[in-house]
Amino acid sequence: MNDIHKLVQRLDRKDISVKELIEISIINNCKFYWHPLGFIMSKLIQEGDLALRFHIWPKYGGKMQIPTWLIHDHIFHMNSWVISGSIINHEYAVENVPASNHVLYEVEYEGYYSKLIRTDDSILIKTIRSQAVQAGDLYEIPAGTLHKSESIIGESSVTVVLTENKLTRSPKVVGDDDGKSYYLYSRNEVDDKSLNEILGSL
Repeated sequence: MNDIHKLVQRLDRKDISVKELIEISIINNCKFYWHPLGFIMSKLIQEGDLALRFHIWPKYGGKMQIPTWLIHDHIFHMNSWVISGSIINHEYAVENVPASNHVLYEVEYEGYYSKLIRTDDSILIKTIRSQAVQAGDLYEIPAGTLHKSESIIGESSVTVVLTENKLTRSPKVVGDDDGKSYYLYSRNEVDDKSLNEILGSL
């Protein structure tokens, strides 16, 4: 059952459990890392430009790194199945303006680190859509779309994310206009004790 397309068919049929996802991650010797935005992520399978990821949003917010800028885009098209809990996803439109309280940062990856590099693009952002997604439902984010996804604080959520690379540019993050020239974030592996406690609570 290590084939992405077979797993996607099961996700579409709502025929896979959190327990089975954990078993797949163990069979595949997957590593779990803290994402800078606070959730835990693991890559279950990679096949060319396609990847299937396992995201765990801990009950009390996880480990967000500072500054916590949630609005970002991806170079890939993303399908996200909510397996348990619930997710709120917001999408944004952008206007380039002479002065604003936001600026775009570009993301570069260096091993287990990501570096946010400030650009000269001052922007104005506007919410164009907010969507509450419950367990059993799917939401999609086209490549290049600014968005932020959040789990409801006080409950754990689990999502499985299918990504397909579409763009060749760097991902972007919306930062504060008074931010520094760059920031460095680490993607630390989740220690065994914490991981066992979190997986055991799902």
